[in-house]
Amino acid sequence: MKHINKAIDLDPTFDTGYNNRAIIHEDMAGDHELALQDLEKALELGPNNPETYNNLGTVHSSLGNNKEAFKYYRLAIDKDPENPRHYYNLGAFLGMSGDYSQASNMFNTAIDLDNTFAPAFNARGMLRLEQGETELAISDFDRALEIDPDMDDAINYRGLAYNKLGEQERAMKDYNLAIDMNPGNASAYSHRGSLALDMGQHDSGMDDINRAIELDPMYEEAYLHRALDLMKQGSFEQALKDLDKSIDLNPDFMQAYVARNSLFKKTGKSELRIENYQKLIELGHPVAQKKLEKYLKELEAATEGK
Repeated sequence: MKHINKAIDLDPTFDTGYNNRAIIHEDMAGDHELALQDLEKALELGPNNPETYNNLGTVHSSLGNNKEAFKYYRLAIDKDPENPRHYYNLGAFLGMSGDYSQASNMFNTAIDLDNTFAPAFNARGMLRLEQGETELAISDFDRALEIDPDMDDAINYRGLAYNKLGEQERAMKDYNLAIDMNPGNASAYSHRGSLALDMGQHDSGMDDINRAIELDPMYEEAYLHRALDLMKQGSFEQALKDLDKSIDLNPDFMQAYVARNSLFKKTGKSELRIENYQKLIELGHPVAQKKLEKYLKELEAATEGK
């Protein structure tokens, strides 16, 4: 930061300096407002710099300003239409927003522009995995790893894909490799822990999930995995705390609501179960509406029978 400040002091018209300082404010300090101030100054000094628009998209995405984020990511593409990274960034944003179709289009375009751009293959693989296209996802992860053998995220999510296909040994091998390559990969610990629990390895599984939470206390999936095991052990109160935490971190995390619904069923909390069903309906769960109607009829029949 000191060197960037000095560069700006020496040349206050240096728009790249403001861009670089904004990235530090955003990525290292999490100070969105200072990042925006620097980026607005960079935009004033260099209105044709695509990096400024791209960085504005990133900051607005972090702030939850989705319309502004989309606008600036799109402007970055308009300013530099041959750069695959801009399509990749917009695709990642659209994927997080739930627009899988447009996200896929962006990743495809990035790959068409540069078929050695490993992050786009990895991101498309994750998108395909989310949509149930497991074998296609593995192909994308394999291609990403051909280009960049050190991409631990691709190894981790390939492991998840193998697990979905029931190939537990290959999944465990990938999780181990991802963790060996990057001991700070919270997702790989969470995935390995969940698989270990499924394989009956309770202690090692919980150790991995707890480690994932230590590495990233904001990782909602790890709380879900721990809650599912706590429910099996009958520790409903602690499981509910983990599920609530998971949902607090990601209010649109459908799997956590499904698990919490199961817990409310086990503990007889009918009113909370109804609220939970309503949230699942809002999120677009395919059968939540029918299940809620069935449950309400069961409650009505039970009341009439008293």
